[in-house]
Formats: sequence, structure tokens, C-alpha cells
Amino acid sequence: IDVTSDEEKKEKKPISYLFVAITDLDKINKATECLLEAGVHISGLGILSIEAEGLIKLLAEKLFGKEKRSRWAILAGQHEGGGLRQVIIKDGRMAFTRITPTSEAGVQGESWANEFINEYKATETYLSRLAFKPEEGLDVIVVCGAEEKKIFESKNFVPGNNFKCVTADE
Repeated sequence: IDVTSDEEKKEKKPISYLFVAITDLDKINKATECLLEAGVHISGLGILSIEAEGLIKLLAEKLFGKEKRSRWAILAGQHEGGGLRQVIIKDGRMAFTRITPTSEAGVQGESWANEFINEYKATETYLSRLAFKPEEGLDVIVVCGAEEKKIFESKNFVPGNNFKCVTADE
């Protein structure tokens, strides 16, 4: 999917593509080889969602302890363009991932925090479709800036069984 904004195209910035829901590494390799053979410059390639499984487990254990582990966990963060990325795991394996754009007003600060809260509500509906039961437990980890962390704390927003908002430095 071409995700380059009209503004970026006018400025002659490189076209950005988003590959969604590709789980077959051979398909990713073939697509990458075709792009390289066509002379397309690739500035970066990332597959965060699957790789985040171990990161989420490590963070949850560090933040909430190893004793009473929830079956479900969410790692949410802000994409460099301001969008919201959520990776949801169950029993240590990825259940699904969501990336949603935020409005220009929502790139940082209170607007971004409010957009996360709204998107979390949407994520709850996805969880219910996957037979999530509150007694199974849900750890929610949000990685954001110091300003957003203070906003979450001031709102007393506590989703799931365990919630922790951390900055990248933490």
C-alpha cells in the first residue's frame, strides 16, 4: 500500500510502502528482491510485530513481575509519524496487531493520549471477538513521551489488570 502523503509527494520525498499482514518470509524476500532489481532504493524494512512478542514478555515481567502473569498483553507506542501501533499477544504469541493513524492534532500531548484511549476502546472490541475473558488478565504497556505519561497519570486511565506507561528512556 502506498502510504506516502500528498505533501511528501509534492516535496519529491521517497514513496513509502506499508506491507500489511505478510507472515510468509519468502514473500517478503521476493518482494524485496523485485524492488532491488527494479532499482528501488529501500531505506529500511522492519517486522516489529512478531519480533515484539519477546519484548512484550520481557517488559511485562520487568514491570509487573513474573508471579501473576496475565494471558493477554498489549504493547502500544507512537509511530514516528504520530500514528498508533498496538501489538497484542496471548500466551506469549501474537494474537493481532493494529496500526491506526492519528490526526495532525494528535501527534503528541493530550490529543495523542486521548486518541490512544479511544483506540484502546476499539481494541477491547477486537479482544472480545477473540474470546478474551477479564479473568485471564490483561497487561497494557504504553511507550510514549514524558508529556503523554503525565497526561495518562492525571487522567487515572487504568486499562486491563496491569497498566504501565513508560518512556523510551525508561
